[in-house]
Amino acid sequence: MISKTTIDQVYETARLEEVIGDFVQLKKSGSNFKGLSPFTDERTPSFMVSPVKQIWKDFSSGKGGT
Repeated sequence: MISKTTIDQVYETARLEEVIGDFVQLKKSGSNFKGLSPFTDERTPSFMVSPVKQIWKDFSSGKGGT
């Protein structure tokens, strides 16, 4: 099991938009980033990343997380 301290260090060190950006092409949209869903086949971006809140949400599939 990974300790809470280790998890907190990863959150402090890693930038969510950079990690996700390795897998999804993201574009700046205000204070957030948006891109095409990696879970569904779509033409309009519905995948959002909030660096301030350290969360992501895919509105086309309903998935999200930290």
